[in-house]
Amino acid sequence: MDVDNLRQLLEQREYGKALEVVVQAPDEDRAGLTSYIRQLEFSQADPSAYTPAQLRSQLADIVDDAWVVEACAAVLEGDVDCVRASVEIGLERSKAVGPWLEERLGTTLNDDRDVWERIQKVLEGNEDRRRLVMARAVLLDRRRRLQTYTQLFATHAEPVTADDDSIEIDDPWADADSNASEKMDVDSTPSRTGSKVPLSTFLSAPMVQVAVSLAASGDIASLVQFYGQYRVELFPYRYSIIDTVPLYAAPQDLEGLLPRITREGEESGPTASDTDVDTCLAQHAQASTAPINSPLSTHEVSQWYQERIHRVESDLLVDLALEWCQTAISHGAVGLEDTARDLSFLVKLVYDAATEQTYSLDAWRTMSDDERVQAYLSSSTAASLAADIRRLVFPYLESLSDSAQVKRKALQRFTLEAPLEKSLALFEASKATLPLRERIIDNDVDVARLALARLYGDDSVDRWDIKSSIFECLPVWDVAGDELDEDTSREVTATTLESLAAFMQPSTTAPVPGPTDLLLFFEPLPFVALSRALDILDVHLESGEILAKWNVPAPLRTFLQTAFDREEQRRWAVRTARQAGNAGFEEEDEWISLMDDMIKLSGGGDGLLKGAFGLLGKEEVLKIFFGGVLSSGHFDLAKRLLNGSELDVPLGPGVVEALVLDASREFYDNSMSGNIHTGGMKLAYDCLAVAPPTQAIRREREFIEATSRITSFGVKSKRGDPISPLEIRLTKNRLDLVALVLSTSEDAYRHVEVILDLTNKLGYRGDPVAEVQVLGMLAEAAMQVPDFEPASEICERMIGCVPEVGKRNTDAEVAAVRDVCWKTCYQLGRQSEFADLTRRMKFLAKALEYCPAEMMTELLAVWRKLEEGHIRLEEAAKHRRAARIPEPEGSTRGHRRTGSAASTSSDKGKSMTDQQLLGSRTAARAAKTLNKVAHDFTARGFALPSLATPHFSRPASAQSTRVEQSPAREGTPLAIREQLVGLGDGQEIKQQARKALVKGVGWLLGANEHEMKEMNGS
Repeated sequence: MDVDNLRQLLEQREYGKALEVVVQAPDEDRAGLTSYIRQLEFSQADPSAYTPAQLRSQLADIVDDAWVVEACAAVLEGDVDCVRASVEIGLERSKAVGPWLEERLGTTLNDDRDVWERIQKVLEGNEDRRRLVMARAVLLDRRRRLQTYTQLFATHAEPVTADDDSIEIDDPWADADSNASEKMDVDSTPSRTGSKVPLSTFLSAPMVQVAVSLAASGDIASLVQFYGQYRVELFPYRYSIIDTVPLYAAPQDLEGLLPRITREGEESGPTASDTDVDTCLAQHAQASTAPINSPLSTHEVSQWYQERIHRVESDLLVDLALEWCQTAISHGAVGLEDTARDLSFLVKLVYDAATEQTYSLDAWRTMSDDERVQAYLSSSTAASLAADIRRLVFPYLESLSDSAQVKRKALQRFTLEAPLEKSLALFEASKATLPLRERIIDNDVDVARLALARLYGDDSVDRWDIKSSIFECLPVWDVAGDELDEDTSREVTATTLESLAAFMQPSTTAPVPGPTDLLLFFEPLPFVALSRALDILDVHLESGEILAKWNVPAPLRTFLQTAFDREEQRRWAVRTARQAGNAGFEEEDEWISLMDDMIKLSGGGDGLLKGAFGLLGKEEVLKIFFGGVLSSGHFDLAKRLLNGSELDVPLGPGVVEALVLDASREFYDNSMSGNIHTGGMKLAYDCLAVAPPTQAIRREREFIEATSRITSFGVKSKRGDPISPLEIRLTKNRLDLVALVLSTSEDAYRHVEVILDLTNKLGYRGDPVAEVQVLGMLAEAAMQVPDFEPASEICERMIGCVPEVGKRNTDAEVAAVRDVCWKTCYQLGRQSEFADLTRRMKFLAKALEYCPAEMMTELLAVWRKLEEGHIRLEEAAKHRRAARIPEPEGSTRGHRRTGSAASTSSDKGKSMTDQQLLGSRTAARAAKTLNKVAHDFTARGFALPSLATPHFSRPASAQSTRVEQSPAREGTPLAIREQLVGLGDGQEIKQQARKALVKGVGWLLGANEHEMKEMNGS
């Protein structure tokens, strides 16, 4: 044998040629060399590349059993058949180890708990034997695992390597209904087609690590089977393995792993059995987690289950938490009954109630019974409510102590707080016509009380169809045979509802009572009172529907609050009638329908069975209705209805007149303009045509016409804006309006008839006192221009009215007229600018006739001066005529000459008339009176009283305008009075009066020319 060639071939790894060379070696060396070459070849080759036959052939020539066994233990890669072949070869080559150890251990192995430690002592000092024993232990364990792997996964599946990351977790719910306790038949073909754990890991890793890997991957079926076959080895690590299982795993799938409590109160563990050395070696494992070797107590197992349940429930897997709880109880865990009950109801809430809100066990335990009922029914519709109550709520309520009372209260609270649609569904499911076992609320009295509280406590102003449907679900009771007679029943009902009406009134200290408060109020009502209360509810529902129909909806409680409040009912009636007008009703049928409904609301039976307007009479309701028609501007419709046959009880003429006047005045007061042809003023005027033309109607029509005329003059208010109709109506003395017109229009005094017609339309028609006062204002306006011809004509007309006043009026009115007359005549007669002395003296004569006695002195003084001036003028005229001097231009008597001191006349007949006037009885009486009061006049001094009545007062703006237009008019009564204000008594008053009179009437008082110039200059 060529040794060098053999060495060279081995270096070149030409093992086949090397074996050919070894054949030439001596027999005693051939086996050793062949074994050596095979060891080199196997150690440098990939075992996974061998077939089982090649593997057997390769290892058969190796004579070192320990090396072969270790080499077989190192084979982890490849397919299952290759690994199985390596295991079989290794176990075959190490089969002598078992008898050798048994011979040295001696005693029965299962009687000694320290078998593994004893084996270690036997192997001390014998390294080759130790290596062989340890390798055989690995192969024995691998044979078991390989058998398990083959059972768990298909034998023809592709091997899964450690680098394969494409591990998919099965659907956790797919095997929810499978029976995990069934044992897999070892000989049956598995349904799984691949392992979730690589083969090398499955075979070499510690068992607990493999179990944890299976648990973490979610391969629960494989885990359970694996745990079942290696229960002894894995039992100390059972809780670590189970805790690794995903929370979504169902406890039924983990049946073989979960702890159980025995009758002795301890956890059940694996049963000890006789074993041999190979079994002991195979059961040797390397721990990777802290083991729990001894069984746990009942409390400890129960605590573990509680923690597991809490973890699952915290992950919102409530149904699995319930399964865990039920499994724990079936396995003997204690203290979980309440948890199981809570979880069972929580499961119904989360899954059966289909609520969108998330609930946890802790949240459930903090909820009240009412909150749980609300949660159960939060997603219920009106159609599903009754079924949901029976399916979800009733089982929960019946589990509580005192379930009947709790059930009653819970249903009451839900009914009062639920939306109307759900309340209706509950009442429909509680009808008295349904079989008792099918009713949600089986007590008719409770149903009636709930309906009363729910409807009267509802704040909504719509959904009257639902409210009426609730009423239709209520029981109908015949109380005729009740022990209470009709009068007593009515009295009880009236008393109760009066108290309820008071109870419903809001106050500053308490809000309006809600449905719950109302239910407490209705609880003590007897059967008969409830029946009558339902009758009242029926009437109120009808009232609510009618008001909602006409767009004035009100909560049902309103009809209780206003049951004894007539004014509030009237306000609702007015609102109803006015809202119809705002809605723009045009058809007559709509208005007739509204009228019928309002009459219906005012009717009703005895006692409290009345509608929303029950305290109002039919006539009053009709008045309110027609007020609404008129306020909407439908005058033709109102006239037809008032005169038609639609009214059972026609309204009297006086009522119609009042309605029309009220409506017209409302239009008037709300009008922004006084123009009679547009806007509210036109409506106010047209409205009056609805009623017959009575005196009041005519007066109102004339007042509107007067308002329009005043507006046309451009009269301003105190603010400077155009005067509004409301301001005109609120003027206490309407003659002030005439004064405003005269102060606004400079030539208004020329239109005497227009102003007098305006006065009549302002309400003074046939009033001679007002006529005289207005004539006085007209005369004053003319004098302030000054325009004396119209002033004279107006004054003469005023004088002609005085006798008529004396015949038909009171003494006070006569005195007022005379007062106006003498002051006006005096004002005109004393005007120095007025050139017609004859007419001036005539007016002064009338002033002397009507003035009070204390004014005689002043007026006579003026009269005498005027008379003297007249005489001098006549004498001067005579001299001029004798001297044949022509008359001064512009001095013709009767012609107004502004600023002249006197006038002359060439008409002798006229002069004779003047002389006769000077010698008249009036002058004689005046002289007599003057002599009579001369003494008093001297003693007391002279103080001129006010010469203007309130009717002569003018707005400040008008007075200032007149002052600007005529600044030289300092002799007017107003100027004289202003000069006298603030003076003292005695001689100073006399002097000031003298100066004032001289300044005012000029030479007529006998002042010389120098004195007049001095006074005018001052």
